[in-house]
Amino acid sequence: GARHAGRHLERLGRKGRHRLRGRVKALRHGAEALAFLIPLPAPYGASLLKLHHVLGDWNDLAVGSRLVRRLGSTTGHPGGLGGQPEHDASRRRLADAWAQFEATPSPWNISQGAADLRDAL
Repeated sequence: GARHAGRHLERLGRKGRHRLRGRVKALRHGAEALAFLIPLPAPYGASLLKLHHVLGDWNDLAVGSRLVRRLGSTTGHPGGLGGQPEHDASRRRLADAWAQFEATPSPWNISQGAADLRDAL
């Protein structure tokens, strides 16, 4: 799942981050669709939304950097988006969003759900 795939964000390449973004998106949309059965706790929904957006921003930065480099190579001008600060800030936002997501309990904690069911019976 998304939690397992994202545990080593620093090792994920462009394609790995793209797959993770897809998993987070599917998880977010699935959680929102099932909210009528299993209420989605606000902190969990917020952490999913933030992580999805930050992964999207990261992807946009990577795609933009590649395009600018390509354009630079065809025009003879060096490519770049102004250097490393934007990339570093994006990396920090991604690390923060991931930490928030990891720290937020999943509403589908099976062991907790089983305990709640047992207590209800």
